[in-house]
Amino acid sequence: MNITAILGHSVTFKCPSTHNKPVNGLYIQRMKNDKEVFINGFYKDHPMPVNPEYQNRTEVNEMELSMEMRNISVSDEGLYKCYVLNNILNTPDITLEILLKVTDHPMPVNPEYQNRTEVNEMELSMEMRNISVSDEGLYKCYVLNNILNTPDITLEILLKVTAEYSVPTVRTNCSEHKHSDGGTGMNCQLSCSAMGGYPRSTITWMGLNPSLTSVVYNWSSADNDSKTWTINQTIMYNCKQLTNVGCAIGGALSYTVTIYNDSKTWTINQTIMYNCKQLTNVGCAIGGALSYTVTICHSDVAMNITAGLGHSVTFRCPSTHSKPVNGLYIQRVKNEKEEVFINGFYKGKNVQVNPEYQNRTQVNEMELSMEMRNISVSDEGLYKCYVFNNILNTPDITLEILLKVTGHSDVAMNIMAVLGHSVTFKCPSTHSKPVNGLYIQRMKNDTEVFINGFYKGHPMPVNPEYQNRTEVNEMELSMEMRNISVSDEGLYKCVVFYSTLDKMKTMINLKVTAEYSVPTIKKDCIKRNVGSTGESCQLSCSAVGGYPQSTVTWVGLNSTEMSGFYNWNLADNVSETWTINQTIIFNCKQLTKVSCAIGGALSYTVTIWNLKVRPDNVDTKTFYKQPADEDDMKNPVCSFLALVLTLLLLTATPGTSGTSGTSGDSDVAMNITAVLGHSVTFKCPSTHSKPVNGLYIQRVKNDQEEVFIDGFYKGKNVQVNPEYQNRTQVNEMELSMEMRNISVSDEGLYKCYVFNNILNTPDITLEILLNVTAEYSVPTIKKDCIKRNDGSTGESCQLSCSAVGGYPKSTVTWVGLNSSEMSGFYNRNLADNVSERWTINQTIIFNCDQPISVSCAIADAVSYTITICEKESFSLQVIIAIIVVLAFVLLILVIIVMKCCCRRSETRRLEGRVDGADIPLA
Repeated sequence: MNITAILGHSVTFKCPSTHNKPVNGLYIQRMKNDKEVFINGFYKDHPMPVNPEYQNRTEVNEMELSMEMRNISVSDEGLYKCYVLNNILNTPDITLEILLKVTDHPMPVNPEYQNRTEVNEMELSMEMRNISVSDEGLYKCYVLNNILNTPDITLEILLKVTAEYSVPTVRTNCSEHKHSDGGTGMNCQLSCSAMGGYPRSTITWMGLNPSLTSVVYNWSSADNDSKTWTINQTIMYNCKQLTNVGCAIGGALSYTVTIYNDSKTWTINQTIMYNCKQLTNVGCAIGGALSYTVTICHSDVAMNITAGLGHSVTFRCPSTHSKPVNGLYIQRVKNEKEEVFINGFYKGKNVQVNPEYQNRTQVNEMELSMEMRNISVSDEGLYKCYVFNNILNTPDITLEILLKVTGHSDVAMNIMAVLGHSVTFKCPSTHSKPVNGLYIQRMKNDTEVFINGFYKGHPMPVNPEYQNRTEVNEMELSMEMRNISVSDEGLYKCVVFYSTLDKMKTMINLKVTAEYSVPTIKKDCIKRNVGSTGESCQLSCSAVGGYPQSTVTWVGLNSTEMSGFYNWNLADNVSETWTINQTIIFNCKQLTKVSCAIGGALSYTVTIWNLKVRPDNVDTKTFYKQPADEDDMKNPVCSFLALVLTLLLLTATPGTSGTSGTSGDSDVAMNITAVLGHSVTFKCPSTHSKPVNGLYIQRVKNDQEEVFIDGFYKGKNVQVNPEYQNRTQVNEMELSMEMRNISVSDEGLYKCYVFNNILNTPDITLEILLNVTAEYSVPTIKKDCIKRNDGSTGESCQLSCSAVGGYPKSTVTWVGLNSSEMSGFYNRNLADNVSERWTINQTIIFNCDQPISVSCAIADAVSYTITICEKESFSLQVIIAIIVVLAFVLLILVIIVMKCCCRRSETRRLEGRVDGADIPLA
């Protein structure tokens, strides 16, 4: 930035701000001898000492982020720097260099424009006030970027002054007249006049036959002071029938008057029958007077808007912007037929507001909109905008708007938080009203518990439970909650206060998540029974530390050959995160690669294979028992088999050897892909051995026509296509063109023409096919299972899969299901009218007798896995009871065995004592 100061005067250094972050500090420093010298500034809660050299000459404005320097001298000339600190770190978020130039040549203002003009040095502009006709003419801007007296930029500006004429007044003076053919009619003197307009205009008569008109008198006069014009014309007109007459002066239209042949007024009425198949807007005209428009055969509504009960809503009507707008009518459709006028405007006419909406609606003529306040349920329904761009009585643009009214109980927002991290609750506001307060409350057991907030002039005590975990930002109307736990999950409410009675409520649903660890997969395989080939493998998959509870999805296995499911899931008492574990039995006859997924985390792959490829004399347990983390490639048999299969596939695959990409039946030499709303670069080739004189990039439309987009040619001024004016930029060095803000309509075939010579024929031509994509959201899969009622076992499940925001249109792929057993397909796909992104939804019916893991994929996005037809397992209480009974039986058996042993020992002891009694004493 360059600023200029007058010797001995003051100058203000204005520093930028992001506006969406609070500012913590501002430093303004000066460059001297390649060093930065601090001048003045501020930092919250830290007093900043001012440089003594600038002690009484500088003053910082914290609100405007500026510094005023007074009594400017030549020594003040030089380079300065602004450092704006938005965060609590010591690194500035914004840095701006300002070059100060001091001059002793103040510019005297022309006395004629002394109090009417003001120059803005920052914007390089001049405002001129109280414009008069004498100001009309040619002006010149001279911008001087150097220290010489020759301007670097010169611009001519032609100022034209206009003033609207008043609504023209039509006067009539008619008398009966006999025509030469014997008939009678009216001989009318008509006059039309308007005043206060500029430049001078002419009068246009409407509704008259020019052959029956003769001009009698023209009178035009310009006011000596304002130079505005008064226009008047009087004509004579002979009429034989009822005629409606109007006149226009400078875009202002008069009311319509009627001249007739018998001095009597007419009442006109007509009834018709009309059959329609599509949306039709109908009006009728009698004489030149046009009725309001009604709609028959209603079609789809072009716009949907939502308003909160008791709040305000704005109806925004479209405009072509290329034509001036003369009027706007907003009407309401009642009983699907009748249209009731609400509010609007028409230049030169006094439009009466519907009394029902007198104090509740306000029209903004500049924005072509209407604000409706204090919304009630009865306001819900269909409305229409009629925009008039011309001086006729027929609208140029018609838009249907469907208003829906919502209460306070609807959940307006869902947010996600990671366990142990932070989350911000952002409360919406209309921005058009000052905010007095904010309450954030938690819904618990149908009651509301206050957490944190503010109200002007009233200190708010924070809930002790959230004392050190929450912080409110009054500027952004938000609350940060730190160290999120599972118990924080639930429903919250934002209440924004504009006044005691006027407030806005928003429901926010907080969901807590935690990522699972990478699953660990283990295998234990043995040879199957005699007479069967292959292996029987016990596979286990486990992961820890995740939330919410998830299931195990096996990848690479046929679900019909899986059995012996054992699930062991446990939630930690403190963190409430889950440990998930599942063990299955799988019988395999061939080489199989297996992995598992838990909550979006995927394990490494292990390999199980057919026993036939292994020598028969090798012990099964020794051969197969490997550590769980051992690489499968260490097994020579498996490695060799995998290598052979890989080589066979590579050899058999057509089109993989030789050159890539550019060969084939297609004429397109390059395919590029762009993401919707992002940018893409068209890179054109060059020989590098020759200088490039030009580059043209054109688009092929309707398979034939080529439309120039952008490019360059040395020595020529190449005009960019207006459709791409602000969206494309050519890089002459790289021979490329960047196209920004990609939309679906940009998809198609383009051509690069590279000119190496001075002739008009290109040396290189390249066709580029642009494909536009947008990623779909992670598909949502839902299930609704009931027991089958046809007498068979198992369940009948209705499965639905949906994803939004993708392009191009895609289909649903079901993973884990046998397509022959799927039925009842229902597809509902919808493209957004504006972004053209697709919402994909499919619902199917699937009958199953055993547990099946199911997921779905839309484009490249894969859903989480769910399980249907889950078998009921023993409850924890039953398992504990069985363990207790077994322990009791075992205890009884131990006691019986111990008693038997003791009794046998006692018997032997007594027998020994009896045998000793027969021995004689010495």
